[in-house]
Amino acid sequence: MMRCIAALLLLAGWCGCQSAPEPQPLALHDAKWASFLQILPSALGPASELEKRRQRRGIPLRFRVDGADVTAVQERVQSDPHCGDMLEVFVRELPPPSATAVGSEEVLELGFGQEVIERWPVPPDKPVVAIRDDEIFVPHSVPLPDSRTLAVLLAIRQDGSFRVTSRRDFAAPERIVCPDAEALRNASVPERSCRRFPNASSYRVLAYEGACLAAQP
Repeated sequence: MMRCIAALLLLAGWCGCQSAPEPQPLALHDAKWASFLQILPSALGPASELEKRRQRRGIPLRFRVDGADVTAVQERVQSDPHCGDMLEVFVRELPPPSATAVGSEEVLELGFGQEVIERWPVPPDKPVVAIRDDEIFVPHSVPLPDSRTLAVLLAIRQDGSFRVTSRRDFAAPERIVCPDAEALRNASVPERSCRRFPNASSYRVLAYEGACLAAQP
């Protein structure tokens, strides 16, 4: 496992620790990020500029590192009471929940027969606020040098690809009791959280499998 964390420092891929086809690079630090934040507030479209930056060099997001040997980067690890140990890395796409170096949580979509019909990776500390077609939307805040924050949305697809878009309002989902589905009984935490999202004339149900997401209000 130590080899996985060391790979982060060398801009390696997700490190399963098996070799993965065409992994997207990630890094613990970007020397140009601070200067980018200096000019971001004056951009005509800050969210668009952040999306361009994601495409070129990645943006920093936090992921869980529970179970990984993080001795070499211990000073960068943040502890969260619900999420466990978290590490911020620069990414252009999200790591899969099965990754052993840094990992996402998983959001499941349930069909009307209570079966799992779709799965999305999601940063552990970001609740889903909407779902549209094959994308889920989560809020993200970027701290700016003048103590303000830039509020945007991350639109995430099932394969871990995502884009940055401007914040907008959605109809609030309804928290519901999770159904007694076999797929949820086999999930990673005993207390899961389910939401019913309005979708045209119907609704879609998402289940948060991870402990960090399940703790969200």
